[in-house]
Amino acid sequence: MSVESCAQAVSNLAIQFGDSDDDGAAMSRPFGVAILFAGIDAKGPQLYHMDPSGTFVQFDAKAIGSGSEGAQQSLQEVYHRSMTLEEATISALTILKQVMEEKLNSSNVEVMTMTSKSLFHMFTKDQVEEVDKLEEIAPIKKKSHYDIYPFCSENFQTLQHLVSHKKTHLAKLKCSVV
Repeated sequence: MSVESCAQAVSNLAIQFGDSDDDGAAMSRPFGVAILFAGIDAKGPQLYHMDPSGTFVQFDAKAIGSGSEGAQQSLQEVYHRSMTLEEATISALTILKQVMEEKLNSSNVEVMTMTSKSLFHMFTKDQVEEVDKLEEIAPIKKKSHYDIYPFCSENFQTLQHLVSHKKTHLAKLKCSVV
């Protein structure tokens, strides 16, 4: 079954459930949640988003839940089809760290990656926790000529370290100061 067919089947169920007139008290949103359908089929990697009404749309990258508007904007800025799996994982977790109210940890975040070779890999709790301990800052290629470096710092020394050790020119860094 293709990813789209799966999304279509669940969408049809949600829509039919809401259209039922048996007793006049149909429930318009049977699942009450947004759902992401992801998989690899004959068309390659596929991602579909279904909203609570049952409407589904295909995406290359999609954020749902609390903080999803800011996360979606960030995903659109950094996502490109030539990203490596590592770049995509670091991008997603960095964006989550930026939009989440709580500190990112293995009790509030689960990470799963999918490739055509390994089908899927569910991160262990230790792998999720390791995100906060990244020593090497991997650049995330953006759709522009800038490199995006996912890091947060309370002082200027981190930026100096990045410039001196990564041999990155300050003019090439795009920084957000909050």
